[in-house]
Amino acid sequence: MTKRLDEVMLDEWLDEHGPYEVCMMRYCIDGMLKATEQLAYNAHYEAFAVHARLLVDFLTGRQKKDDVKATVFCESYRPPKREHLNKALEKLDHQVFHPTAKRTLSRTDKVELDDCIAISEWIELALKQFLTALSSTKYAGKWDSAKARDDLIVRMIRVSPATLSASSADPQSFTTGIIAENVYKIKGTP
Repeated sequence: MTKRLDEVMLDEWLDEHGPYEVCMMRYCIDGMLKATEQLAYNAHYEAFAVHARLLVDFLTGRQKKDDVKATVFCESYRPPKREHLNKALEKLDHQVFHPTAKRTLSRTDKVELDDCIAISEWIELALKQFLTALSSTKYAGKWDSAKARDDLIVRMIRVSPATLSASSADPQSFTTGIIAENVYKIKGTP
């Protein structure tokens, strides 16, 4: 592969592939929150796992030899700490990606919606830091935010169990203390 082709591929990642992954992660978490049937929730959950794992790997630099990572675009980028997510990410690995004996039937040992929301919130924070670092590089302006669908950013409002049980936000008991609102961002606001 020539250096020029590498640059073209990197530009394509910022213009198309990266924003697509973010869009899909956002769409899937939104779908999980709106699901009224278990199979719909499961389909969005599994798709979320795929896109979230890819983004975590990209943003943390965990990759195989030929994978793209955030520091390829800006060496100054450092991801936020994610130790609080390690257990959820490990459980996600066992639940979705590997036919392991560690897969569980116990709901308390599974990755729940709360965990997915925490992973999503970490990705959004890390992405914001990445894009800030990217803005002072030769790649500034190449990330296509429109393709990342900022309109799908979901704000989570933590509520007490009493409030949740009094609402109809949880038709199939998939959620655990979360109500979501879509937040339509005004261009240029964090």
